[in-house]
Amino acid sequence: MSGLQAAEEAKKCWVKIMGNRQIGAYDIIRARGDLGDPQWPDHSFESLIKLAFRDNLIDSADHAVVRDLYGDI
Repeated sequence: MSGLQAAEEAKKCWVKIMGNRQIGAYDIIRARGDLGDPQWPDHSFESLIKLAFRDNLIDSADHAVVRDLYGDI
């Protein structure tokens, strides 16, 4: 199954999507029970990204990681 097909299936029901390197596609496993609608937190996407990555976010072209990649350090 393609990634797009797996994503479309995930719109209809709860699924677990796993990469299958042997066939170069994805396998999906549908949830057996009714898990209900997802409960999303009352935070913006930006605040969730900041929470998830904390101090490991590259936020400018002058960041040490970017300078290192360009050989500036």
